[in-house]
Amino acid sequence: MHHLRLYTPKPPLMRPLQSSSYCNKDCQKSNWKSHKPLCPLLASGATLEEAREALPLDPDVATRAQYTARYLRAPVPENASPHWLKYFNGLMKLVRLLGEHEGMARNNSQTFNTPAFEKNNVYFAWDFVGRTLTFISRVPPTMQRMTQEDREACNDTKSRTALITNLILNRQKMINMVDQPYQHLNTVHPEMCDEVIVAARALR
Repeated sequence: MHHLRLYTPKPPLMRPLQSSSYCNKDCQKSNWKSHKPLCPLLASGATLEEAREALPLDPDVATRAQYTARYLRAPVPENASPHWLKYFNGLMKLVRLLGEHEGMARNNSQTFNTPAFEKNNVYFAWDFVGRTLTFISRVPPTMQRMTQEDREACNDTKSRTALITNLILNRQKMINMVDQPYQHLNTVHPEMCDEVIVAARALR
C-alpha cells in the first residue's frame, strides 16, 4: 500500500521528524510501537536505514538468517589492533560459514527464539559463535586503557573462542555435548566442511 500523505498530529515526536507517512490516525497509532525506538536516532540525524540498523533485532520476529546477515554487516573499526582483528575476523568468518552450512538449512528460516528444527552440531556452533561476537563487540578495538568490564569481555571472548574452536576440531566431543540434553531426538550431525575446520584452526 502506498501512503499518500503525512499524518502528524500525534504522537508528538512525529511532528518535528516528518519521517513516516501514514494514511490515517489509526494507521499511525498501530505502527507507533515499532516506530518509537527509531525517533531518537532519526532526530539525531541518522537516516531511516541507519536507525533501523542500529536497533537490535527482535528475536521473536527476526530469523536466524537475518541474524547472520546482521552479524556480517558489523563495521570493522579503523583503529582496531591486530589482536582484536584476529578474533573479530575469525569469528565473522566462522559465523558466515556455519550459517551457510547445510546443517543450518532448515533452522535459518525460523525465528531466533523458535526451538531449532535440527539441534545439531552446526546449529550449536553457529549459535555459540554468534553470541561470542556480542562479547567482542564490548571490547575496545584498540585494546588499550581497558576498564575491568572491558577486560572481562575480552577474557570471555578468548575463552569462548577457545572452547568452540576446540569443539569444532573434536567432532565426537562436540556431538557428546550437543546430544546430552537431547538424547531422545537421535539427531543427525553433519560433517563440518573443510572451510570451517580451517577457520577454526586459524583462531587457535
